[in-house]
Amino acid sequence: MAYDFDGTNQYIEHSTSPVTDEPVTLACWFNTDDNTTRTNLMSIGRTATDARGFRLELQGDVGDKVGFRTTGSGGGSVTSLSTASFSTGTWHHAAGVTSDQASRYTYLDGVAGTQNTGSVSAASTAMRLTVGVALRQGTYENYFNGRIAEAACWNVVLTDDEIAALANGFSPLFIRPASLKLYVPLVQSAVVNLRSGGSLTAVNTPTVSVHPRIVYPRGMLIRGVAAAASFKAQYASGVNSVLQHGRAA
Repeated sequence: MAYDFDGTNQYIEHSTSPVTDEPVTLACWFNTDDNTTRTNLMSIGRTATDARGFRLELQGDVGDKVGFRTTGSGGGSVTSLSTASFSTGTWHHAAGVTSDQASRYTYLDGVAGTQNTGSVSAASTAMRLTVGVALRQGTYENYFNGRIAEAACWNVVLTDDEIAALANGFSPLFIRPASLKLYVPLVQSAVVNLRSGGSLTAVNTPTVSVHPRIVYPRGMLIRGVAAAASFKAQYASGVNSVLQHGRAA
């Protein structure tokens, strides 16, 4: 089951961020109820002091595009946009990548938009990763209204083919596992980072909903707060068979 956020005050948070500098890739599945405002899927933001950070967001106020935004210390930001538009009530896959201070792309359903080459540095310490809301200078904003699943973060830039595989329903566990720093399937009630362990905090009790169909490594079982170390051991063994979980909504 995916997590369902109410667009008002619900989100998921990790007290730190597994990535604090370029390169970075953020990716997740989403099914939104809102295509009129700007809402946030995932963010890496500062807890205080300045506005630096990365955001994977829905720009319902700008042609229903997915955006990947980099913000610098002074608050100036640059954004790449998807070419296609998202729709409400439908599962879509979103991803954003940035290789350095002057290159970023946004993907919707595995298709890349136009490169943004604005030069902004978001590198910082005291960063925190959030799902379903953006964090800016310790303030939460742009709450997401709808369902999110399969949230993941890498400290490398994934290729077009790798992001297409994610959009075709393959688990992030298949994609560059050595560089996968955070993976939260959001199946049933689990908010566990399956890469480095440790639970995230679900704030204001987001509910559970239907999860998109995903292909996982065989033997992976996610029920409640499962032991991340067990999954890491299974994946490290090189298992390449698969199983499917979830259903389309």
